[in-house]
Amino acid sequence: MLTPDNNTTPSPLDAVRRETRERHGVGISFVKEQIGSGVVYENETARAVFSEAGGYFELCDLPEEFSGAVGAGVTHSLIDAAATRRYLAALEQVISALLAETLSFPLFSLYLIYEGGNLRSRENLFVFEHREGTPPMLHGSWSQEDLPRFAKIRLLAPPGASLAGLPLVNGVQFLLAPRHTDDGRFLLGALPRTDGTADLGLHASSGMVN
Repeated sequence: MLTPDNNTTPSPLDAVRRETRERHGVGISFVKEQIGSGVVYENETARAVFSEAGGYFELCDLPEEFSGAVGAGVTHSLIDAAATRRYLAALEQVISALLAETLSFPLFSLYLIYEGGNLRSRENLFVFEHREGTPPMLHGSWSQEDLPRFAKIRLLAPPGASLAGLPLVNGVQFLLAPRHTDDGRFLLGALPRTDGTADLGLHASSGMVN
């Protein structure tokens, strides 16, 4: 199980939220307008929309935690629970390699929100961030049994980087768990880093634990 050595200090979340709205509110609105109504996937934690123009997600209780992209590179698919577990296991291996310093990227960060958790309370979640040249940051615990309700992975990697068993996307990938009433598959979305990308998440501040 991946656990931090100690807890991080509280973050000035309200101030960051205000700054995000002031700096990026127009950009968020523009991306949403470009994508339009599309096909909606949502649960109690997050909401995602995809159309032919692109896609985005936002958290229900923190809409400032937003990532979106326009263009043909945006993809999404529905995967079953077994494939979701394999994907998460590959992510866990990446984190272990980064901690062991046998692997390095300019940036690799993720958070997993489990049932009943959210970024505001910092409960029932796992957060990891690795920036080249700085110590890694961890918060919370990685559950081996429970699947997250939502997960976001952000990556900046050199051209040609690859990992066995894990599709790499320079930009953002995310998992959105189904509502309890649907067919049990998970949404896997990919928002590649392009000129049309808007990764405006609160976590983007270095050292910020959401």
